[in-house]
Amino acid sequence: MENVSNKLMVNLITTPEELSAFFKGLINESLQEHELAKKENEVIEEELFTIKQAALFFQVSETTIHAWKNNGVLPYIKVKSRIRFKKSEMLTLFEKRRGRRRLHL
Repeated sequence: MENVSNKLMVNLITTPEELSAFFKGLINESLQEHELAKKENEVIEEELFTIKQAALFFQVSETTIHAWKNNGVLPYIKVKSRIRFKKSEMLTLFEKRRGRRRLHL
């Protein structure tokens, strides 16, 4: 049996400007896809905390962490069926809470 590859030959008639614009478009599209993939990898690589770790970090009970999660105070993600908190979001909430304490003193 013979191996036949399907190849398509195209004769392209275009101006140099159109050809340049075409390649620039391809390059820009490729760069955008690369940036999107890079951002997705950054999210994946970000340190994630369990409920117990979050409670220790904020020096509150696990019940408080659950309440914050349920009330939308502390955003969370699910990894499979487990609840996790992004370190960056925990630091943001920590700074907000720290600022409030100074105001109430």
